[in-house]
Amino acid sequence: MDRVKLFSDMEHFDINDAKCTDEFDREFVLTAINEWYGNSEAFVEYVRGPMRMEMSKMVLQASTPWSHCLLITTACVCQTLTALLSLWKCGSPVDVCLSYLLSTVIGQSFFFYMLTIKLSLHLCDRFAAPLRSGFCNILQSCLIFSCWLVAVTAGDILSRLAYKAGIAASMAFLGATVLTLWLPAWLVLP
Repeated sequence: MDRVKLFSDMEHFDINDAKCTDEFDREFVLTAINEWYGNSEAFVEYVRGPMRMEMSKMVLQASTPWSHCLLITTACVCQTLTALLSLWKCGSPVDVCLSYLLSTVIGQSFFFYMLTIKLSLHLCDRFAAPLRSGFCNILQSCLIFSCWLVAVTAGDILSRLAYKAGIAASMAFLGATVLTLWLPAWLVLP
């Protein structure tokens, strides 16, 4: 992971190992560092200490905000709400409409789809480092997309099964989806 390498490099930072393509640039940067920090040793200590700590806090907190995931799910929720309104307008029984609301609209389109978004963003972040060749990078992207597609398809199948089984199964699917979505917030994974 690039972030692990970044923090390791910052921990062992040595200004003498820093390279510039032009010697003028190197001298300019070193002069600026000496003006701002007093000497290069103070800058090295700043990079190894406070700067590294501040960046690690920012990176650990970096995640896609829930509000963005919510925005992404709105199209899917609106589509399933349209189907729910069709069921209601056609005179479907209340338990059928409620089952569809719980399993498909709320369970799948809202919570499960948000889970798949978080999963795909995690995979993109985890496998962000480019591979050796362009073909391998394309294959890696296709595999991440395939994981997302399998997860979305699984959610669709499970929500349909819950919807057809009734209100109790729809509530169980909804509960399991909410639990699965919030489970990573409870666990601290390495």
